[in-house]
Amino acid sequence: MRPGTKELLDSIANALDTRVAPTVTDAWAASSLRSIGTLLAHLSVRVELELTILAEGNADLREVLGGARERLEGIRTPSHPSMCTAIESLLSRPAPSDPAAVATVAALEEESHALNEKLEQLVHVVHRDRESLGEAVHGELLASIRGYFARQQEREAPLYAALAGPMF
Repeated sequence: MRPGTKELLDSIANALDTRVAPTVTDAWAASSLRSIGTLLAHLSVRVELELTILAEGNADLREVLGGARERLEGIRTPSHPSMCTAIESLLSRPAPSDPAAVATVAALEEESHALNEKLEQLVHVVHRDRESLGEAVHGELLASIRGYFARQQEREAPLYAALAGPMF
């Protein structure tokens, strides 16, 4: 489909920057226009990378949660006694990033939301139930979670680099 989404976003940004911005005299409006330009630059990068970032992030989260489920096997944590079962239930759902299916941003976002909710619950368990987890399991879970966040930060870095322009 031509023009592509990135081309449309870049064209809009260019028109605002070259045709509209030079005519704007109000400081508030000029500031808003710069913010819009920065957000359009972000969206231009995002439209090309979002599907990949979501698919890779979801696959990574599934691995982290799968590892957590294995580590939590047989451990009853006071703050979330059914954490292992809850993770298993979530991971048993088919992933929309299955090679046989056509992945959409909407489906991957929905999966990402569910996986991140479970990760948040796991973070709470790790912090609240350190004693019942034991030092070894606690340390392994914490390292796994931190590793995921570092990898996700690296995956999303290009999105934030696009926001480095002037916002106001």
